[in-house]
Amino acid sequence: MTFELRRRALTKVGEPVQRATANTGLLLRRGLSEWPGAGNTGDVDDSGGAGIAKAALISHIAGILPDSGYCWAYRRWCQATTDDTRFVSLELRLLSRLYIGVVRDNPVETGVTVGHAWGMPLIPGSAIKGVARQAARQVGWPPEAIVLLFGSEPPAPKPTVDGARNAGAESSAGAEATDSPESSAALNSESGLIVFHDAWWIPCPDTDKNNTDKSRPFVEEVVTPHHRAYYGMGGAHASDFDSPIPAPQIAVQGRFRFVLEGPSVWREHARILVCRALTEAGIGSKTTSGYGLFERS
Repeated sequence: MTFELRRRALTKVGEPVQRATANTGLLLRRGLSEWPGAGNTGDVDDSGGAGIAKAALISHIAGILPDSGYCWAYRRWCQATTDDTRFVSLELRLLSRLYIGVVRDNPVETGVTVGHAWGMPLIPGSAIKGVARQAARQVGWPPEAIVLLFGSEPPAPKPTVDGARNAGAESSAGAEATDSPESSAALNSESGLIVFHDAWWIPCPDTDKNNTDKSRPFVEEVVTPHHRAYYGMGGAHASDFDSPIPAPQIAVQGRFRFVLEGPSVWREHARILVCRALTEAGIGSKTTSGYGLFERS
């Protein structure tokens, strides 16, 4: 049974949208007009054809170039953040590929975080703030300084044994949370001194337009899980005799511009932390496999 993913009246209208500068977010959600059936998983070796359709769409997205509108918007953003009394910027290049904001709310069950207006990759400021906060803890920043720079965060709730002890556990967790300056500040919902803006993908200069490795933000990726039955419902044990199953994915490559806003002294501290976090630990998913690592441009 084939499932329609787009109204028939819009199918012919939508086909011309799949051009070299189409919005990636729209393509991920509406790029396929139909799905070949309920039993299809979307893997490359899927006999129902869903995997082939998914791989073809991802291949098309990987060929998309930023249009002139995005390049204009990026230049405008750079001009708006040039005041060195308020902002500090940092340009970094990906060493490998980036998985950030992998989504599952579309038929192809893959994707990355993109800007709504232009469909180009971005790294959310909240993610940048998170890895920088972790870097501050790793280098031994005092909790008071961390709260001052990043603001407070709510204390993690402690697990309870049963519902009857839930109230007591919550009260004891709250009492212990106040022992930490970070957790104590969280009760007052303090905001930090630094604003971590979303990082924009840097379009290449006109001289690099012919270099596809530099000028295209998206790239095809493949993951190969070996134990489909085990990962699914856990109904079968994982075996060394299971075969790898190629599953097409999409990732990001290229350079990003990071912008921080706030008092000058704290901006510099935040810049150092962001640079350390991104070049040593990375950001996004699969960082333990080398994804999401940056180097200076």
